[in-house]
Amino acid sequence: MYCGSGTIGITLLKCGVGKALKGIEIVESAIYDAKENAKINAVADRTDFYCGKAEKLLRDDPEIETGVKDFLIGDDLVIVDPPRDGLHPKVVSFLIELRQQYNFRLLYISCNPTTLARDMALFVDG
Repeated sequence: MYCGSGTIGITLLKCGVGKALKGIEIVESAIYDAKENAKINAVADRTDFYCGKAEKLLRDDPEIETGVKDFLIGDDLVIVDPPRDGLHPKVVSFLIELRQQYNFRLLYISCNPTTLARDMALFVDG
């Protein structure tokens, strides 16, 4: 989530971490770049990128294509690289609910230790 141009996920995929990559990003031009990066790195056939707010894509929002909410199921690594504001509360609750049903590792990349600490506390409490 918050994949930007896909650099982190594509790099991990190319290094053998995971079989497929799914990314969410709100910036449309970043999604375009992510798709191009996947092509350049010969992994486009194993990637899907979705443009929109993570908190909307992960919930059953009628504006979002049916089934996008469930695309994480079965994955064993979830990477989040949120903006300085940290994770949206709906994303935190989605991940907590998902964790109760599926075993996955969470890689949280942060440029703001304050929001990282806040979000980690929410995960621990959840």
